[in-house]
Amino acid sequence: MDRQTALERIQRVNKEREALIDIRGDQYATPADTLVTFSRAALICQGQGIILTPGQVAKVLMAVKLARLAEDPVHWDSVLDGHNYLDLAYLCDLESEQSVYGADASSSPSR
Repeated sequence: MDRQTALERIQRVNKEREALIDIRGDQYATPADTLVTFSRAALICQGQGIILTPGQVAKVLMAVKLARLAEDPVHWDSVLDGHNYLDLAYLCDLESEQSVYGADASSSPSR
């Protein structure tokens, strides 16, 4: 595949991911509510003796999508959802970092 074709495919993925986020937002919640959902899932896991952060919950869901891609590497829904779970994991981790290090998370030791 040449560079131009690869870039066009990546752009297609990104457009469809954005559309999916809008659809899921209408179905389930706003992005802020989605992050709260991952926090709730982490608390449910904790009640079962499994300690996970909200970001780790999103990463587990991304891992499920990756496992499905092992069976069908071009399953479009898994590709889109996997990307979106990674984005949500990142947002959860940023939110957690801000709550630990303050509004300026860039001052955290990991930066």
